[in-house]
Amino acid sequence: MIRITFVKEERCFLLEEMLNVEASFGDLGDASLVQSKLPKKLKKRRAIVTEDGPAGYEEYVDYSFPEEAHTQNL
Repeated sequence: MIRITFVKEERCFLLEEMLNVEASFGDLGDASLVQSKLPKKLKKRRAIVTEDGPAGYEEYVDYSFPEEAHTQNL
């Protein structure tokens, strides 16, 4: 789970940097192409379980990419 979250964070970071590069080109760049690939940031909670039992909840950020939403509907 941690590896998947790390990959999603890297992917989001790269897309944001790509958007900055495209925007810096002005009219020559195609920022709308990158904009359509940016994920939605979702705040989620997961239970923390210790040896003594439940220890509360942890909030984390998950990313929902448009391409993943289309493949899940198949």
